[in-house]
Amino acid sequence: MKNKQLKKLLILGNAISSIEIIKIAKSLGAITIATDNIPNSEFKKYADIAYDISTSDLEALEQMAKEEGVTAVFAGASEFNIEQALILSNRLKTPFYATYEQWKLLSNKRTFKDLCRNYNIPVVDEYDFSKGIPIDRDSLQYPIIIKPVDGTAGRGISVCNNINELERGYEYALEYSKSKKIIAERYMKGEEVVIYYTLQDGYISLSAMCDRYTIKQPGVAPLPSAYIFPSKHLKEYQKYDDKNVKEMFKSLNMKNGFLFIQSFVEDGRVRFYEMGYRIAGAQGQNIISAVNGVDALEMLVRFALTGKMSGYNLKTQDTANFKKFACKLTPVLKKGKISRICGLDEVEKMSCVTKVVPVNKVGNIIDDEMVGTLKQLLTRIYLIADTLEELKEKIDEIQKNLIVYDENGENMILEKFNTNIL
Repeated sequence: MKNKQLKKLLILGNAISSIEIIKIAKSLGAITIATDNIPNSEFKKYADIAYDISTSDLEALEQMAKEEGVTAVFAGASEFNIEQALILSNRLKTPFYATYEQWKLLSNKRTFKDLCRNYNIPVVDEYDFSKGIPIDRDSLQYPIIIKPVDGTAGRGISVCNNINELERGYEYALEYSKSKKIIAERYMKGEEVVIYYTLQDGYISLSAMCDRYTIKQPGVAPLPSAYIFPSKHLKEYQKYDDKNVKEMFKSLNMKNGFLFIQSFVEDGRVRFYEMGYRIAGAQGQNIISAVNGVDALEMLVRFALTGKMSGYNLKTQDTANFKKFACKLTPVLKKGKISRICGLDEVEKMSCVTKVVPVNKVGNIIDDEMVGTLKQLLTRIYLIADTLEELKEKIDEIQKNLIVYDENGENMILEKFNTNIL
């Protein structure tokens, strides 16, 4: 794309990847416009033009976009903002990689799982809570995980071990559900995996699969401590499920975009429980870019600007059969106020580290509301290595040097990732 085209990209909200989206768009010669309802928010400093319009105010956004001559709309890893960008794109008749119908079906946990069942793809078992907590409560087997059917980022999720916890968890999930609907599932204790696909002009590429290791805390959803690429379950997934998943996406006429699927492994098979037709907060595309050289976020920005997922050839460049090993390390913090972070500067200089994306900084407070959500993470550290043993050594080195102190001089890192399990 050439500068003379003077494309104008509107970025909605200061979410994960928003600043990177601005940088990519500028490198492609576009004028960038940033907006949210927070005056002087960080990501606006990077944009050419900034507004203080809330991303929830579609009427004001549409009026501003028309006045500015906006030719593209996009958002970072916020499900709310991406949906707003999709709606606004439809109003402005600018390119967007997903249709509204695809988005609504796939972002809803229940309708996504129903679709999977139609294609013989295993899913996590659930209870029927469509009319509230069942009267026949003796049929329930604990623990049960209960969550908003349309929630994200770990908000509104509870792990319940008895009827009292279930009643509280039900109300908590409703608070975070836009549609005021919840989903209750059998609490899975097996291994967890995340699967990534990239789509380009109808070609669906399995881009990566990783094992997701978590830290468990009472009453809340487990939080990730590390993602290890490639997954040890990759070959089984490619043998039994990859074909059906691709057929499922083809049935929806999905042509372009990037997506992730969260799953558990039971008896050697994956069981899906939710997916996102978007860049995730976990930013798995950073690992794919470091290993395969395919930048899905750049492709999405290009699509917003031109209507084409260009810049890379998935057929020749993209593969889930990594020739290297990789990790996204996400230290989880205890409650408290961050007084000092030691060792992070040294981590960023390590040759194996490809990227560091901070979540919290000195002065931030980890409180009860953050426990069990992605706001409890310290940072996201992406690293690659030639062998699994080398990867384990580098993870251990990072964890040895990285310390977060609270106001009392106590280490706030909840627990280290145990590389011996790899």
